Amino acid sequence: ANVAWGHASDRFGRRPVMLLGQLSLAAATLALGVSRSLPFAIGARCLSGALHGNLSVAAAAACDVTRPAERARAFSLLGLVFSLAFGLGPLLGALLSRPAAWDPAVRKSPLDTYPYLLPCAAASAVCMCGAVSLAWLELPP
Repeated sequence: ANVAWGHASDRFGRRPVMLLGQLSLAAATLALGVSRSLPFAIGARCLSGALHGNLSVAAAAACDVTRPAERARAFSLLGLVFSLAFGLGPLLGALLSRPAAWDPAVRKSPLDTYPYLLPCAAASAVCMCGAVSLAWLELPP
């Protein structure tokens, strides 16, 4: 998916492709949170993978907005941010999963019916914050 999204970002621009990636990731993550069967969960994850190729697009955008002398620093920061996200995301997801087991107030609620809705909703909210900030971020055409 990264190659196709990289090509699309060359043709249509970095911002629209990254916005589409963020929004589709948010939707697919919410779909994962309300899944009640393994095939539905696998389908949501496959959809997420097919529609979200922001790693290569973010690298291209970083290359576009930095001077050659600063590119090494920009790419190392990009790698750092992705590493932190890959490390902290599952930790926070594990802490937020199955809230009815640790909070009796949410029993008999949608969070009890869908035990992974809370971590998926939190991840979707982060995606939406990224999309909103990306909408106002200045990028070259």
